[in-house]
Amino acid sequence: MWITAAMDALAGRLADHTDRPVTTDPTRTSNTPCVLVEPPTVEPATGTLCGQYLYRYNVLCIGLPGARAELGPLAELLEDVTAGLDDIGVGWTLAEPVAYVPVNPAEAADPCQAYRIVVEELS
Repeated sequence: MWITAAMDALAGRLADHTDRPVTTDPTRTSNTPCVLVEPPTVEPATGTLCGQYLYRYNVLCIGLPGARAELGPLAELLEDVTAGLDDIGVGWTLAEPVAYVPVNPAEAADPCQAYRIVVEELS
């Protein structure tokens, strides 16, 4: 349960920095552009106090399927999310373009343009 609580907490903090939907549920990504916080990898934090963990999330900024013309709204969302991560003090190390295939393929015939942001947080 602590993993879902951590995901929900990060999603809630990111939602304060964008007017687009932010979710932890991959079945709720049909209203694009949107943000999906995926389950983190969890590892013990070395060199810190006992009981701390490093959470490494993939945060997906998901745009629309289609041509390069759809990249503008996705770029704006990416800017909102990375600025939000900086504001809340959560470290991010990489934002890379990826193709996102919706869980429900009937929602989009083609993969959506997306950016995967690698986020690391101690807790």
